[in-house]
Amino acid sequence: MHRERYSVAQLAELLGVSPVCVEAYVALVVLGSLKKQQVNDVLGVPTYVCDQALATLRKRNFITKGLLTYRTVPYTQLDRLTDRQRRAFGYIAGFRRKDNVHDGVGMMQYEGYEGIQRVYLEVLDEAIANDESILAFESGLDAESVGDEFMQAYIEKRIAAKVPAFVLSPNEEQDQAYKAHYEGNLTHVQLVDGLALEANVNVVGSLVMTYTLNPARGTIRRDQGEAETLKCVFWKLWEHEKRIAERDSR
Repeated sequence: MHRERYSVAQLAELLGVSPVCVEAYVALVVLGSLKKQQVNDVLGVPTYVCDQALATLRKRNFITKGLLTYRTVPYTQLDRLTDRQRRAFGYIAGFRRKDNVHDGVGMMQYEGYEGIQRVYLEVLDEAIANDESILAFESGLDAESVGDEFMQAYIEKRIAAKVPAFVLSPNEEQDQAYKAHYEGNLTHVQLVDGLALEANVNVVGSLVMTYTLNPARGTIRRDQGEAETLKCVFWKLWEHEKRIAERDSR
């Protein structure tokens, strides 16, 4: 059976939005979470046109906005769609690589945002089981891009379980916004000048979780030696940055 194909104009007519809205939505499906300027760069249109397109998509609940980035809402969560509209959304969703989680030798590999979200919850379960804090080397932009609604729910669940989290992040604009938004009860964030993260890392117990967003994939593995080494490095850097912050505040 041949897969039904659509032009941008056909998708715009079916979904009741402009062609620019369709192009913005497709960009977010293919590339994942993007800041407004990144969407604008992809579209190559005047800023006000991009702003209008994003506003329309948000009004229709096709996308959601976190602190700094936009991402799509799964079309399966949208109400009052016709069968033709669902097929159109399904066609667009086909451009995204499907999430996948599978067992590897000595570790679990995962792909896609849903895979990352599931592993975040596994790390939390490990923290609860071990009565231990979660330590993270994490980019504020990447953490938010995993999904603002998911991250809020995850943090609420972690706080309800009384699990502290200590996070070392770079000191960029998105990391400062992340710290301002999330730091509080049982969530501690330290910004580190010059910290370059090629991957995000969470450590608790003997579990080590790593992930990147371009592409969205990573691993979770149980290795006591690696976990203890990372914890030692984390606390050395945390205490060093804490002393610098205290000195600068005098």
